[in-house]
Amino acid sequence: MSSGAAELNDHLVSCVTAGKKAWGEPFLLEAGDGPGVTWRFPGDMFTQVTSGRWSVLSQFFTPEGRRQFL
Repeated sequence: MSSGAAELNDHLVSCVTAGKKAWGEPFLLEAGDGPGVTWRFPGDMFTQVTSGRWSVLSQFFTPEGRRQFL
């Protein structure tokens, strides 16, 4: 693993750790090329943290279908 990939993985792990602290255990874990973690909240709201080749992305989904990216 290159140093850039290792740094990106460390950032994903940090985001997941913060998410677990704030929201508890995740609803869904995804492994593979684009690993991700999803938390589900009351009212059919979701928060997802995923890792791609170049970045870590946080997405928030509302019951109305609106998506917010951070």
